[in-house]
Amino acid sequence: MERAHVDVVWREIAARKVAHERVEAQLVGRYRVFRSDVEMTSFVTPTGERADLYYRDGSETAVIEAKSLSTHGKVRESVACCAYRSADDLFETEEAPDERRRHMHPVWHGR
Repeated sequence: MERAHVDVVWREIAARKVAHERVEAQLVGRYRVFRSDVEMTSFVTPTGERADLYYRDGSETAVIEAKSLSTHGKVRESVACCAYRSADDLFETEEAPDERRRHMHPVWHGR
């Protein structure tokens, strides 16, 4: 059994400055420049989730969620976007498979 010899332990921690690089914001900015031909807004789902960018251009509709990492969880969050930055700092898109879209519809609608 642990015995306490004092009731309170004081510890002083020096203040420190931490910088966080906002990679997702940088990606959104670069994509907006890349697609400066369309007006973009943010998008909120019925469940209150907010996507970074939304635009409709003729028959094309895009909801884009920028992700800073390519970890499993981050990829799952943005799986239906199928847009990625290529090595030459351009963006490319791929059509999401129908099976993936069918899976994501309930997710988008909070079911």
